[in-house]
Amino acid sequence: AGVAALVYSRRPDLIPQTGSPTAIIAVLDSSAEDQVAPEGLEEFDPPGWDDHYGHGRINAFRALLSVSRGDVNNSGEVDIIDLTMEVEIVFRGGNLNEIAWHPALADLNCDGVNNAVDIVLLVNTAFRDVAQPVCYHFDY
Repeated sequence: AGVAALVYSRRPDLIPQTGSPTAIIAVLDSSAEDQVAPEGLEEFDPPGWDDHYGHGRINAFRALLSVSRGDVNNSGEVDIIDLTMEVEIVFRGGNLNEIAWHPALADLNCDGVNNAVDIVLLVNTAFRDVAQPVCYHFDY
């Protein structure tokens, strides 16, 4: 419930007017860390959802990261400052140590690389009213 509240506080748009938390549940399920069976019992616990561990262990960082991409400065809004920082990262190798940020916040398409595609996606998110990306790639 606590992580669901964090996700909701970050993205209240994930609960539509109907009040159904389906999207938030999907974020929690998709961002959970899959738990593996002890050595020798792997055949009884395949990767993914299972009867023993469900979707796995909830991970607040991964859940928040999955709904925060594009908000490079982690301010709670995707805006012109995020676009400026994204351009700095992509074209100048941006050293943004003075601001608490995670490289994945600038990787909007979850391909593991910050490039011009991420800038286009950020422009669409910030200025063209396209839905903010929600992706579940966590190899950072």
